[in-house]
Amino acid sequence: MEILEITSSHSLTTSIPDKRPVGAHSYQVNCRQFSSTYKSWQKYDAIRGRPFGVMTLGFDRIWITEAESAQVAAAIQAMRSPVALD
Repeated sequence: MEILEITSSHSLTTSIPDKRPVGAHSYQVNCRQFSSTYKSWQKYDAIRGRPFGVMTLGFDRIWITEAESAQVAAAIQAMRSPVALD
């Protein structure tokens, strides 16, 4: 699987999870890019409590929490798309 679809009940384009606007949203990410960026984020930024940011195929930067990013990473490994984030 090369492309993963992420669906969410709120916008992921803000880096502050408490400030996410409500509404149905869908994003597509490249699985290889996500996995590579995720590994780097885990090493350097996750321990600092920073949200994970990744570029979508539509050239939007989305920001997801540590739990959400783990959920997306698991969906990529399981080759399961789409993945729904609450």
